Amino acid sequence: MIIVAAHSGSYPRIGDSLDQQKLRRAIESCQRGELSELELKNAQDNVAREALAEQIKAGLDAVSDGQVRRHDAVSHIMGQLPGVSVQGLLRYFDTNTYFRQPHVTSAISESGPLLADEVAFARAAAKRPVLVSLLGPLTLSRLSLIKGAPYKNADALLEALTPILAEEAARLAQAGADAIVIEEPFLLKEPAALSKLGEALKAIAARKGNLRLWLSITFGDAAKLYSKLQDLPIDGLQLDLTYGGAVQDAIQSLGSQLALSLGIVDARNTRLETPTDVARQAESLLKKARGPIAMLAASNGLEYLPRGRAFEKLAVLAQARDLLVDQKGNQ
Repeated sequence: MIIVAAHSGSYPRIGDSLDQQKLRRAIESCQRGELSELELKNAQDNVAREALAEQIKAGLDAVSDGQVRRHDAVSHIMGQLPGVSVQGLLRYFDTNTYFRQPHVTSAISESGPLLADEVAFARAAAKRPVLVSLLGPLTLSRLSLIKGAPYKNADALLEALTPILAEEAARLAQAGADAIVIEEPFLLKEPAALSKLGEALKAIAARKGNLRLWLSITFGDAAKLYSKLQDLPIDGLQLDLTYGGAVQDAIQSLGSQLALSLGIVDARNTRLETPTDVARQAESLLKKARGPIAMLAASNGLEYLPRGRAFEKLAVLAQARDLLVDQKGNQ
């Protein structure tokens, strides 16, 4: 088993220094009409390069672009689709952040790249494996408001979203992504939708080429679903381990045939873990894992933390990886 330190989610766009607040100023200037869309894009590109550079400096094996272009994970996808308008703000699960709720007013359709251009940029800038995460069809359908035909309910919207996301998976492969992380936090609120999600993941997997397809379950403990998640048509399972010990007990008891990404560093708490504790916990959880790879990761996106602390958390992951590799001699 190969053990890597990786990050697939968000990275703080704003820091304490004046220079680290330049993207906020650029967004505000663009909203006032003082800055062009091209100039805003250039500012976003610069901050994405900084996010990638900081992840590399922390010692990660695989990185993300920090999602610096996303206002939020929901509207960034849905807002690009015909038939959707983006409306008011709603709280995003149990966080202190908000998303702009999509209103689906007519038939949605595939209309070009959603994230592929961002991945191509990150791949060229990072020159190392790039992970890309996007909300899956279950969560997108449940967080959207259906306002018109042809969708009778959220399940119908889920079915319409699936081929669009499958097409994007093919584009992400062409753009140079090394893995796709489908985030489905709503599954813990609606576990009965697991079979519908499985069918959607099967369609996405059919278009992903050689990419590794991960399913990420966050904002809760996935213990009750853990054994069933093993049967999904995915390559890896990414779990938030900060909501209690039940899912950790399930991993230790049942092992895993899938690759595991352990969300072992708390992305929403400024308390800094130690590399020794992280390595010890990961070693215990991976004893019965049979996947070809294991990732040490943050429990979620890092946008909830100060930028300096986010960097330190990623450095802890890299140091814990080194401890595990030295112990096991598996790399």
